[in-house]
Amino acid sequence: MPMSFGRASKAKGGSLSSHMGSKDQDSASASVVPSLGLKYDTPTAAGMREDATSERRRPIGPAKRPATSDDDGNDDDDDDDDDDDDGLTVEERAANRELDRRRQEAGDDEDDDSDEDGSVDLGPEPGDGQGGSGQMPISDSVDLRDHSKTVSALAVDHAGARVATGGFDYDVKLWDFGGMTSAFRPFKSWEPAGTYWVHDLAWSASGDQLLVASGTPQPKLFDRDGNLLSTFNKGDIYIRDMKNTKGHVAEVTSCVWQPHHPGTFATASADSSLRLWSVEDPTKQQKVIVVRSKERGTRTKVTSMTFSHDSRTIAAGCFDGALHVWGSNTNAARPDKSIENAHERNNETSSVVFSRDNHTLATRGGDDTVKLWDLRSFRRPLATRDNLPNDYGQTSVIFSLDERTILTGTSVVRAQGSEELMRANEAGEAPRVVKDGAIEVMSRDDLSPIQRISVGKGNSVVRLHWASKINQLLASTSSGGVSVFYDPQISSRGALLCVGKRAKTQRVVDSYAEMPIITPLAGDAVSRGQGTSQAAKKRRLEKMRQDSQASKMPERPMAGPGKGGRIGAAATQHVVQSIWTGNTRTEDPREALLKYADKEEGKDKQWTGAWSKTQPKAIYAQGDDDDDDEGNGQDQERQGNK
Repeated sequence: MPMSFGRASKAKGGSLSSHMGSKDQDSASASVVPSLGLKYDTPTAAGMREDATSERRRPIGPAKRPATSDDDGNDDDDDDDDDDDDGLTVEERAANRELDRRRQEAGDDEDDDSDEDGSVDLGPEPGDGQGGSGQMPISDSVDLRDHSKTVSALAVDHAGARVATGGFDYDVKLWDFGGMTSAFRPFKSWEPAGTYWVHDLAWSASGDQLLVASGTPQPKLFDRDGNLLSTFNKGDIYIRDMKNTKGHVAEVTSCVWQPHHPGTFATASADSSLRLWSVEDPTKQQKVIVVRSKERGTRTKVTSMTFSHDSRTIAAGCFDGALHVWGSNTNAARPDKSIENAHERNNETSSVVFSRDNHTLATRGGDDTVKLWDLRSFRRPLATRDNLPNDYGQTSVIFSLDERTILTGTSVVRAQGSEELMRANEAGEAPRVVKDGAIEVMSRDDLSPIQRISVGKGNSVVRLHWASKINQLLASTSSGGVSVFYDPQISSRGALLCVGKRAKTQRVVDSYAEMPIITPLAGDAVSRGQGTSQAAKKRRLEKMRQDSQASKMPERPMAGPGKGGRIGAAATQHVVQSIWTGNTRTEDPREALLKYADKEEGKDKQWTGAWSKTQPKAIYAQGDDDDDDEGNGQDQERQGNK
C-alpha cells in the first residue's frame, strides 16, 4: 500500500495519498516521523506483503530539505503556489514529489506486483489455476502405490494437501502430504460401494467434502477424513421418463461440483440423464437434464461432463459419439448446441474440459483422438490429434496452468496377430507391449506434439491433474500407482514435504514388547476351576449338570407341548398308541414278505416262473447280523422244513 505525507495534496503530480481514496484510507493505521512531524500510512492487515518491492516504496529516514530558492527554473513553482493553502510546508511537498518520482522509476514492475499485493479482490490468483508458468514440473517424481488394480479416479483438493484415489479394486484411498513419510502410504482406505469399482471423485471447493461416483446409481458424499455424510437417492427403474424419477436408475459415470455454487454438484449416468443435486437434500435432485439420442431407443450413456469456469455452461459427451452443450440457467429441454458425430459411435468420450475463456472446449474420445472445439463456431473442431491410444473410459484431458498446452494420457499398445495371441496364451501372459503409455503434451493452437513424458514400462496413463497451488502434476496408471511429478525449483509443498521425511523405524525393544505372551492350557485351567473358590466351583458344576451337552447326559423326554424343535408327549399318548395298531413302523418288512413264500409253493408262479427250472428251490437271504436270535431261529426252522 503506498504511503503519503500529510493531507491530500493538490499538486499536479499528486501525492501517493491521492491514489488511496480519502474515505477508505481514514481507517488505515498511521505513524509520525518525529523529526519532521510527517504522517504516513502503514499497511493494514489486508495490505501488501513484506517483500523487497514494498521496501522500495517506503521512505527511509526524513526527506532532505530542498533548495529554498524562489525561482529554480521548474514549472512546479506554479503548483507550489496552488498548494499554499493545503496546509503543508515546502519540505512536506518536496517529500511527496520525491516519493512520486521513486514510484515512477519503479515502473511496470511495481504495477505487476500491485496485482498480487493489493487488498482488492481481483479473482483467483494464478496459483489457483487462473494462469501461471508454462514450465513443466517434471524434473523429479515419486509414486503413490497402494492399489492392486488400475487407478480410475483421481482428485486433489484446492489447497493441494490431500489426494483421493479410486480404482478397479473397489477401494478409495486418502493420502495426506503433510502426514506422509517417504514410504508414501495412505492414511485411510475403504470400499464406498462394495464390489463396484470407482468411476469418479471430486473434492468440494472448500476441501471438506469428497464426492464419490461408483458403479451404483447412488452418488455418496464423505467428509475430509472419509466418513460417510449422505447417500443420495436412487430412482424408480420402472418409470420410463427420467424426468419423473428422483434419482439415477443406472451407474453414475461422472461427478463434478458447480463453480461459484457451494453445496451444488452434478452427476452423469448411463440412464441418459444429468442431474443437479444439493448436499442439503439427498432425497431428490434439483434439476434433471435428459439426453436424447438420435439412434434407435432414444437413450445413450452419458460418459463424461463438466461445467465452464463461470458456471453458465454444461457440456457432456455420450456413448453414441455426440457432444451436447446446455446453458445452466435454461430449462434444458434440448441442448443449446450439439454435435452428433464429435467422436466415433459406440466409444466412450472419456473427458470433457473447458478453458478459462469459457468457450474453448477439449474432448478425449475412445476413438484414440483429442479434439479442440470453439462454442462460437461449433460445426467442426478447431484441431484434431489422432493416434493417441485410449483403452479406458476415464482417460483425462487437461489444460496446463497457462493454457498454452493440452495434456492427455495414452494407453499401452500391444502386439496383434494370431501368432502373438497363441504365444501369449501358451505362456499365460498378456501380449507383448509394443509401445508404452505416456503423458502427451500438445500445443493448444493445432494440437501438435511438444513433449512425451514416460510413466514407466508397460503402464497406461488414465487420470491427470495439475495442482496449481503446489505446481505438481499427478498421473494415475494402470499398474495401481499415481506418479507425482514435481520440480524443487518451481514446486512447493506437496510431495516435497514427504521426500525428506524418513519413515519411523521400529526399535528392537518395541518389537519384543509387542510379542504375545503364550500360556499353554490357560483356558483349560479356568474350565477346571483352578483359581476359583469352592462356592464358585459348586455353582459352575450345578450349571453344567443342567446342560445336557456339557454333562453328556441324554435328553429327557418332554412333558407337555414341544418346543425348540422337539416333539412333546401328552399324558394319554400311550393309550392312543395301544389303540392304533396299524402303524407299519413296528412291522418287520422281511417277515411280511416271507409269510407269502409258502403260499407260492405248488402254484403257477406268476412272478418267479422264470427261475422255476434254473432254481426250483427258492433260496432266501439270511437275516442281518443285527437281527435278534429269535428271528434267525425262525429263518433256520423255515429252511429246514423245506
